Amino acid sequence: EESSEGEKEENEEEEKGAEPEDEVRKSEEESVTIQTQNVTELAKNGSFLMEDQVVINFMQECKVREEEQAKIQNLFSDEGHDIIVGPCCKDTKKPSAGVGCISRKGKAEVITPKHLTKEFEEAAKTGRVEKYQIDLGWEQMLQFFNLYGKSGGSNEDIAMTEAIIEVINEERKAEQERIKQTLPTIIIGDFNANPEKLQGIMRMVEEESWVDVGLHADWWGGIPAENTCMAKAGAKASRIDAAIANPEAAVFIQEVWVKKNPFIPTHAALGFRITRNAMRREKTQA
Repeated sequence: EESSEGEKEENEEEEKGAEPEDEVRKSEEESVTIQTQNVTELAKNGSFLMEDQVVINFMQECKVREEEQAKIQNLFSDEGHDIIVGPCCKDTKKPSAGVGCISRKGKAEVITPKHLTKEFEEAAKTGRVEKYQIDLGWEQMLQFFNLYGKSGGSNEDIAMTEAIIEVINEERKAEQERIKQTLPTIIIGDFNANPEKLQGIMRMVEEESWVDVGLHADWWGGIPAENTCMAKAGAKASRIDAAIANPEAAVFIQEVWVKKNPFIPTHAALGFRITRNAMRREKTQA
């Protein structure tokens, strides 16, 4: 009796000793799915996003008035999601524009940090851009800029999108100067233009080695340059939903895809999986 009791205690001690190792193994396997989706209208189509089971969704065209934000937040909270939804554009009769982010509770902590430049603060008020920082419990924070470019395709429209990209660049440089390091950063969203035709994006690619994730999806097992948008039946499809990653963020990426939700019109989602292991493999190989 005493002997069996002693063996039982030894086994319990061994199990307790194994827990930290199991926890480490679990953390090494951590990965998170992220996607960008133009939802057309959050109140109408937001529930379909939650069905995707993606951990973090960056959204465009949320079209949520300020007085409706609390209701939307409660709706998502009841379904196990945190949501940050920004202002919509006030220059139109009906609500337009508006960017936001939903994340599954307990999987990631998403915040909107203080805007550092006056220009970014003003741009965010238009409902076309926001900055987020994400804590996954890994070695460092990830930074995302959610962009909703100006639709229409005219020179004036493209100029506005280029101006927002410039404002993003100034904001990220201010953040870099503040913390004295370069955060892994991804500019994500509905650019309303092929990123290869945006001068601001191409300068980042050519001069700072940023990566157009959708264009090079085959690096991670996806289809390269896959179209994401078809405005109407018979219209020419385009690749205007994108993610542009700096080298510090690109090493996290493990898998890339484009997926059309049948209940959300016009736009497919561009998604990717980031993993802690991908970053560690890169460090090992460097």
